[in-house]
Amino acid sequence: MATGVRKIVMFALQSLPVVHQKHYQTFIEHFEERASPAILGQLKERLTIERAEQLAHCVVGSRFLSDIFISDPSLLLNLLDHARLDSELESGCHYTWIGERLSHIHCEDTAGLDRVLRQHRRWSMARIIWRELNHLGTFESIAAELTELATASVQTVLDFHYDLLTLKHGTPIGKVSGQPQPLMVLGMGKLGAWELNLSSDIDLIFAFPESGETAMIEDVCAQQTELPSSEKRTSGTGVKKATFQPLSNQEFFARLGQRMIKSLDATTADGFVFRVDMRLRPYGQSGALVSSFAALEEYYQTQGREWERYAMIKARVIAANTRGVAAEHAVEASIELMELLRPFSYRRYVDFSAITALRDMKRLIQREVKRKGKVNDVKLGEGGIREIEFILQAFQLIRGGREPELQERRVMKLLPILAREGHLPTEITNELTDAYVFLRRVEHCLQAFADRQTQVLPTDEGDRARLAFVMNYPDWPALEQRLDQVRGFVHAQFLEVVQEDEAATEAIVESQWVDCWNGVATLAGTNELSLSHDEVKGLCDQVGLRPAEAAFSALNALVFSSNMQRIQASGRSRFDQLMPRLLSTVVAECGKPCGKERESHPTADIPSGDQQANAFLDEMGRPASLTETLKRLLGLVEAVARRSTYAVLLLENPDALTLLVKLFRASAWIADQITRHPVLLEELLDPRNLYQGPDRARIRDELRQTMLRIELGDLEAQMETLRYFRMAQALRIAASEVSGALPLMKVSDSLTWLAEAILEHVLDVAWHEMVQRHGYPGVVNTDATGAHGSEALEEEGDDKRFIIVAYGKLGGIELGHGSDLDLVFVHDGDIQGQADGAKPLDNQTFYTRLGQKIIHILNTRTPSGQLYEVDMRLRPSGNSGLLVSSAAAFLRYQLNDAWTWEHQALVRARAVVGNPLLMQKFAEIRAQVLCQSRDLSRLKGDVLSMRKKMRDHLGSAAKQTKSTRRTPQNPPEKDASEFHLKQDSGGIVDIEFMVQYAALAWAHRDHTLIEFSDNIRILERLAATELIHADDAQHLIEIYQLYRATGHRLALQQQGSVISGDAFRAQRDEVSRLWTQLFTDESSARP
Repeated sequence: MATGVRKIVMFALQSLPVVHQKHYQTFIEHFEERASPAILGQLKERLTIERAEQLAHCVVGSRFLSDIFISDPSLLLNLLDHARLDSELESGCHYTWIGERLSHIHCEDTAGLDRVLRQHRRWSMARIIWRELNHLGTFESIAAELTELATASVQTVLDFHYDLLTLKHGTPIGKVSGQPQPLMVLGMGKLGAWELNLSSDIDLIFAFPESGETAMIEDVCAQQTELPSSEKRTSGTGVKKATFQPLSNQEFFARLGQRMIKSLDATTADGFVFRVDMRLRPYGQSGALVSSFAALEEYYQTQGREWERYAMIKARVIAANTRGVAAEHAVEASIELMELLRPFSYRRYVDFSAITALRDMKRLIQREVKRKGKVNDVKLGEGGIREIEFILQAFQLIRGGREPELQERRVMKLLPILAREGHLPTEITNELTDAYVFLRRVEHCLQAFADRQTQVLPTDEGDRARLAFVMNYPDWPALEQRLDQVRGFVHAQFLEVVQEDEAATEAIVESQWVDCWNGVATLAGTNELSLSHDEVKGLCDQVGLRPAEAAFSALNALVFSSNMQRIQASGRSRFDQLMPRLLSTVVAECGKPCGKERESHPTADIPSGDQQANAFLDEMGRPASLTETLKRLLGLVEAVARRSTYAVLLLENPDALTLLVKLFRASAWIADQITRHPVLLEELLDPRNLYQGPDRARIRDELRQTMLRIELGDLEAQMETLRYFRMAQALRIAASEVSGALPLMKVSDSLTWLAEAILEHVLDVAWHEMVQRHGYPGVVNTDATGAHGSEALEEEGDDKRFIIVAYGKLGGIELGHGSDLDLVFVHDGDIQGQADGAKPLDNQTFYTRLGQKIIHILNTRTPSGQLYEVDMRLRPSGNSGLLVSSAAAFLRYQLNDAWTWEHQALVRARAVVGNPLLMQKFAEIRAQVLCQSRDLSRLKGDVLSMRKKMRDHLGSAAKQTKSTRRTPQNPPEKDASEFHLKQDSGGIVDIEFMVQYAALAWAHRDHTLIEFSDNIRILERLAATELIHADDAQHLIEIYQLYRATGHRLALQQQGSVISGDAFRAQRDEVSRLWTQLFTDESSARP
């Protein structure tokens, strides 16, 4: 390095705290190695002492800046020459600069566009981070410039790709107005509020005014010559006017949106521009990528959720194409869109109900923060940025409709308005302003280090020292003290505004329970008492823990367990407080009935055995004894013994403790789930959610809200969050079932809806991963000259051309607790096409890897367990077949090669997730296969043969052969000591086989037989068409429901499907009679 430059940088080195000097010196050495003599010479002229000290701050505070300066030393020189580091930029600067860089790019050079945008983003981020770490600009100016950069980038890609699409497809024209239609881009969240942070995603929604179709307007290319000089791009002589291919406006804007996202979000050798998140659009990832104004209005009027009201507060139009669209029309459309959305967020009346929604959202976030250990998150943790935003939005949602001045999007402008209008004292708003700026500065400094979206305070001493330095604090303790002060103040104000007015409830524990637990604890020597075993048993008996011998044995095992023995003093104190309450609750609850009166199962039309069947069903649903309940609960205590936060949770929430005891008493399955995953205890804090009735839309909406907080690219976090969501929802369903609040059919519906919602999201995650790596699968098309080419597959709403088909219990809408998923994957992509990304794949390989990724997400065991067990053996050719079949190959296989049992399985199949058009196509394929005319004699033989094999291998007789040798005196088929609810004669599978046989035998006569995939509705159709006697069909429905109810209760008690041989004798005989009738004389058929 030139001598003069070295003196300056070494002077800056001396100004740094000792802890950071080595890091800075290492940077200087690496920079010298990479920089040319010419650059070093020019630096000598430009690098003043002041700039050298600023550079040192940047090197210490940002590894991201250090790395890019070392990899491209000319960037540092360029910043010093052209970045105006001491000045705020005028509005529009970034758009102008990008336009100048694009002026030499060919108008169809998408790669050139992507490269320019990424290079400009890197230069701009270097300027912004330099200014932030050296406190050269206000927080508002830094956030505004980040927002300006994002807005300019979005506008640029909108203009570029709009031009390209109009060359081929024409200009979108409104059906009613006859006017060219603009695409309006809504910026949500911090982008909409001009408050973007250093590593923000950008949340967007795409909208257009009117439906219609594209039309070719002459001289579209000539529009390029009319652009301002900063926006011109060379068209070149090689541009050929493409053959006009009209599209609907919906299709045109969907393709435009996809290309915009790719140009902004895709990671190339030059990095990315902004990560784009489209999940706030109507219906989230499953919704159309773009919506007309009419569709938006319909959604928000009829489907909009409370949390979407909150999200929409900061929305604004950040970009709209002006190419081919009159400027005044674009402005009018922007105003129309915002006026359309305003009533959704802002009610005309004072809306105090919004407080409840904010509380619920905050509670959800708090649970996520605790579960993920993010209590030191300056955004989501207590007293963080989000709580300040909640304070403001509470006033906006409640009063914003009546007081338009509260509809301000920016925090820094809204706080003074709240003071001026008398909603908050001026001193409070001033302190909240200071707190907000401070916390946002901390957030920026955290993100500047690695250009990564994080808000979590560091735990490493070196990182803490670095953060304190760039925040201008002498050391970490000083910064931490200020953090505690600020967050404490913010949280107190948050509680003042939105906290529920609840008195803290403290359960009173009588001294006898304390004495009982202390007596137990003496056995392990954890206190000063000295009691014999008999004395402790006497204490157990005295408080009602009976039989005392069993209770003593269970408690003794707990206190001598390794986890309890190794518990620390602070944790032991908390459990010493919890255990007396737990024991008293067990005794109190075990003296009560368990839940509401259970549903009565419709068995009145069965010829005999009704009372016996219901008595058997009730016996299986009987709550556990006091001893068994206690054992289950002590298993949980042992599991969480070294995590005393759960003891605190139950101590502070006595209602949750009571609910816990009730659930553990009611179901061994629930007890096992919570014991293996104690984080589920948080679900007990709000019984309203726990016992909330099943609702398909609610499940999807909750999943969408939950996943919005996870970065799309963070697969590990996505997988963990999905697993927790599934466990929490399954717990809610089971809790409603054991309480009697949810009948059998609704339980299966809820579990099915849950699986479908998760599959939908898993497909989206897997698709995103594949497209990021390989691009979109292509479709081969032929142009007017006959030449072939491959273009990205782009369709309205869902562009995947891929579906997940459910078989078995999921297909039949009969999912139970712990059921696995029988799945088949089908695609409709062009076999000759290939993906269009940096690492292209042929379409078949693309879809195969997509299927593998879906299975990986579902099957992989993480610390939270497995999402679902997946069985793919029902695909064409089973395990030896392709993992993903094309729709055409699936049809060929089913028509030409499938076995009868595969057609039986197809009766219960339905497409559950994926491209809507392909789902409809699958339904048509299924109908075509199932509605064939068949040889009934052969069909009957195949069905009976398969049923015999299943009984022989899976029934109770098969179980007996493992332990009992078959002899003439002991034929297993005649041993009545056990009955396999599913596999034995007269059981569930017999009913399913009868339904499948009837559907295959007669669907060619009446196609409505296979309209549904569940057994109940198929039986109802068989009765309605008089193909089976109505009485016989009704008997089968009732028995099937009885068996399934039994299966559910067995599952909830973690018992297998083999029950007493005396159970359901009358029902089994009736099923066997109908089986014989159907497969022997067919007298019940009325053709």
